[in-house]
Amino acid sequence: MKCARVLIVVAVAFVVANRARATRENDYDDDDGDVPLASWSLTRAMAMGEWRRASREAPAFSRARRRTAPGVDGGPKEYGNAHEMDCGSNGVMTAFSFECDEASGEVHNAYACATAANEAANEADAGAPPRARATPHGPSGSQSSGRNAMWDLDQHVVDCGNQFVRRWVLRQWSNSMQISYGCAWETGDANACTHERTERVPRAKKVSGWAGVELACPMDTFLSAFNYANDSFSYKCCPKPV
Repeated sequence: MKCARVLIVVAVAFVVANRARATRENDYDDDDGDVPLASWSLTRAMAMGEWRRASREAPAFSRARRRTAPGVDGGPKEYGNAHEMDCGSNGVMTAFSFECDEASGEVHNAYACATAANEAANEADAGAPPRARATPHGPSGSQSSGRNAMWDLDQHVVDCGNQFVRRWVLRQWSNSMQISYGCAWETGDANACTHERTERVPRAKKVSGWAGVELACPMDTFLSAFNYANDSFSYKCCPKPV
């Protein structure tokens, strides 16, 4: 009877040892014997994640043109604070221009927005929450211009990096000004951005001097940065999110 018990114990120990050995051997890939199963599982999971991201539908954008309310012509003291261009929290800018009504002499901005059809953000949106930014404040003109000249916008660069311009407005107070702007979404290919430039524009004291000047990005690209310098506007356009 004692011998039978000993045999049972030995048999159980043998089974347990073989199972442990099989588990260790199965922890490696059978092909070359040096790839841990855990690593293979992680690689497979990463591949499946990439496939899911690739198969997810890209955000769809609808386009619309807008304009600011008409206002009196003048320099930053008249134009500032009066013409905010805003594409909303889920939209970005594709173009804007300066306009002047010859009959009334009033000025306004026309602009174009691309707004995501899926208003609720998800992983496919590939964008961070909208960010508020501003250029450093500076004089709104030289002393000789009465601190009121549009050409001093050359001290202000709007740059959203790999994101897009969502809104912008010239803020003016006392004899100072700055551009307040917001950024949203993120380009699908930062290496495919293009740098554009308008034709030569007048060195204008009043905004009406820039009437008809337009910054417009090519199809399927959105506005990412702009600035006025050397008597023209330069701007960057980047591919839409994917």
